[in-house]
Amino acid sequence: MEFHRAASQPPVTGQAMRTGFRFRVNAGVSAARDEDSRNSRSGRQAAKGLAWKAAPANRVVDTALAMSEENVNVVRAFLDASMRRDEARVAELADPGIELHGTVGGVEEGRIYRGLAEVIREYDEVDGEAWEERRLEPEGFLDADDAVVVMFHEFRRGQGSGVELELDTAAVFTLRDGRVARMQGFMDPAAARKAAGLSE
Repeated sequence: MEFHRAASQPPVTGQAMRTGFRFRVNAGVSAARDEDSRNSRSGRQAAKGLAWKAAPANRVVDTALAMSEENVNVVRAFLDASMRRDEARVAELADPGIELHGTVGGVEEGRIYRGLAEVIREYDEVDGEAWEERRLEPEGFLDADDAVVVMFHEFRRGQGSGVELELDTAAVFTLRDGRVARMQGFMDPAAARKAAGLSE
């Protein structure tokens, strides 16, 4: 898998149900507070009970959303550092046991590269020898709990032959303790979403 300059920062796409649920919880708490100001003491106690029960669920949703945003930001930073060839920054964002799995549907499927040094070598020496030009532009980030699916638009020009290849691909980045621990490319973006447990 290759990392190259991105023209812009794509939007983050998360799980909309979480945001919607948080809105409904907050709306329920606000309604309960309004009812509290209008009703009797018994009504006020009931409203307080509703607010108290909703608060823990709201905090759980907020925490999940924060973690999802953090994962996306880590992957964004990892890709940016890779494109700038900032190996020191890449090392900060990579798990010590990082693995690069060969692209599903590609010639390297089934291969596994372990450790940052081996991952970088595969990019620089193995893949780099076959292509005169390689560009991989992130076009979207999909939150998948402990993973992030990145949708790419890819362009390649063959070394010597000049043959050009342009297509849409994807990759799944799995995180552990806030660092990228596993990467795998997919020739078919739908297969990447499915592998990450996301619906079509």
